[in-house]
Amino acid sequence: MVNITINIDGDYEEDYIDRAMTVLGELIINKVKENIKDMGLVDSGAFLQGWISKWNGIELYVENIHEYSLYLEYGTYGYWQKNGLKNYTEPPDPKKKDLSLSQRKQYPKGMQSFAPLRKVLYNEQIFSKLLKQAFESQL
Repeated sequence: MVNITINIDGDYEEDYIDRAMTVLGELIINKVKENIKDMGLVDSGAFLQGWISKWNGIELYVENIHEYSLYLEYGTYGYWQKNGLKNYTEPPDPKKKDLSLSQRKQYPKGMQSFAPLRKVLYNEQIFSKLLKQAFESQL
């Protein structure tokens, strides 16, 4: 779970904020899907199509409904143990099948974290751009 707090200063109509936050969810998902395609993580397309967003008036939820999405976002235990929840390798580690046996031994067991969602939310430049687009689209 990733939580980001957005403080909206000013006197805005509730409907304006609702529309902008709904658009923000869509923009985040579009950027996440770009990351997924750029990293080559799509095989059946189910992971790519599993992204949903929901604004409930207080919180914006962006998540993937597939059970394996957690592993693609955070990796498996060996990688989590090495990198923690907020850290991911950038660029992603090479696939183990592409490494020699001696190179493989240098990596922890398990699957690395690809973090397609966190790479959007934790990148201040990208997130600020999406936030600005979402609110300007409703003016």
